[in-house]
Amino acid sequence: MLYDPQVLYLEINIISIVLLAIITVKSTGSDLIPRWEYFCTSIFLMIINIASDTIWQLMDTGRIGATVSIDIFVKSIYFLSLTATCYMWVLFSESLRKTPFSSWKTSITLAGSLLYFHAFLLCINPFTGILFSVSDSLFYSRGKFFLAQYLLPFTYLTVASVRSFLNIARENSFFEKNSFFAYSVCPLLPVVCSILQIRYRRLPLLAPGFGISMFILYSYLVESGVKYDPLTGLPNRRILFHTIAHDMKNPSVTGLYLFMIDVDFFKTINDSFGHVQGDMALKKVAEILESGIAECGKRALAARYGGDEFTIILQSESSSENNRISARIQRLISMSNKSGDHIYNLSLSIGCVRYDPLTTHTVRELVNAADSVLYLVKKQRHIQRL
Repeated sequence: MLYDPQVLYLEINIISIVLLAIITVKSTGSDLIPRWEYFCTSIFLMIINIASDTIWQLMDTGRIGATVSIDIFVKSIYFLSLTATCYMWVLFSESLRKTPFSSWKTSITLAGSLLYFHAFLLCINPFTGILFSVSDSLFYSRGKFFLAQYLLPFTYLTVASVRSFLNIARENSFFEKNSFFAYSVCPLLPVVCSILQIRYRRLPLLAPGFGISMFILYSYLVESGVKYDPLTGLPNRRILFHTIAHDMKNPSVTGLYLFMIDVDFFKTINDSFGHVQGDMALKKVAEILESGIAECGKRALAARYGGDEFTIILQSESSSENNRISARIQRLISMSNKSGDHIYNLSLSIGCVRYDPLTTHTVRELVNAADSVLYLVKKQRHIQRL
């Protein structure tokens, strides 16, 4: 007995929808998924796309009845949701990598021009048939500009993939380079599947392509989310140790500094103003540290070591740059106190050491050395206050 290929098509679509729905439920509101609203919106649009494709197949095979208007509407939803999904993927990819694009409302609006143009073409299509047409007998035929409906979403996915590849290729960070597959390769899978489905319309390729891509991306994001502190958004100790170990072994890193930073009298902030204010203080410190090293670019990384302790890793050949960074951070702390943004005064103690491969052989030894310097700094500041 031969298996009906249409039944297989529908089953694969349904399985893909269920998979995407499960990912959406697990992702909604998750602290492990950065910008989860973009991520979940992408999946929601994918579900609409696959659902409309399923209805399309049911109508074409006569399993459900339809009129010309309903047929055109379902097909229009299918094509428009495909472009909208890919547009949302671009926004999600850019926001993950925190590119300037993701913070410019003008660029986001301009990027949506392809989606708006596609919507316009679909609006006039029933009168012109430039994309596709449906006869009174519900016979579907492609129009003169039919391929534009795939070129528009392909453009979004290709741009997202290429920009991710170029951005990550310039990264010095060990963990950023590991994100190559998730950010650069995953968007290409739906493109390949869509190209094949144009040629082989009856093969269920796009739905599983979307499902597999989002599952891979979801798995990567969850794994990455475990590596970052959920309160401050900074890398946690796990990334800190791996990055230090990577930089210590990297012959191109000729100068490596480690800062150990402690929030003075943090327990007093918690006891006097409550733990909510204490959390806000830690967030403010994280923000100041990132601002303090911003001009260093990829040569510096701020991380949360634990509790009220933070760290900075700096690649620098200049023996004075570490002092400039410390001074800049203290200046930013002073400005924050004067701004009145918080009802307590923040104060930081900073200890810094340079990695010497002749005397330091492990990450733990380097951390202990920086911690010892921090202890002396705190002791000296305590004496000065007496």
